Amino acid sequence: MNEKEIIKYTKYYSEVTLFDKLKTSAKKIGRKLLCYVLTLYYALLEGDLTIKEKGMIVAALGYFILPVDIIPDMMLPAGYSDDLALLTYVFMKLKGAITPEIKLKAKIKIGEYLGDLEL
Repeated sequence: MNEKEIIKYTKYYSEVTLFDKLKTSAKKIGRKLLCYVLTLYYALLEGDLTIKEKGMIVAALGYFILPVDIIPDMMLPAGYSDDLALLTYVFMKLKGAITPEIKLKAKIKIGEYLGDLEL
């Protein structure tokens, strides 16, 4: 999937829907995927990003929210492998904009969802 194909998923993103999905799936999706989702979310809010970079994050989070994508999410554990691949791709493209503060906010939120705090 290239950047032009990714952008079409922006229409599925909303903050409310993202956190609704995390509330029901955080413990199922694993720490790594949860870390990418939350780090990109906080980068979207607080990162020094271009409009294009913000669009990539919104699209990747929209793809994560969408339950029926290339591999449907209900097909655990493989159902989230495509989400992980896309979120990893976007994270790696933008990792220079991920500050220690953004990483810390994501880790704290992960701890809240998983009932632990791994700093």
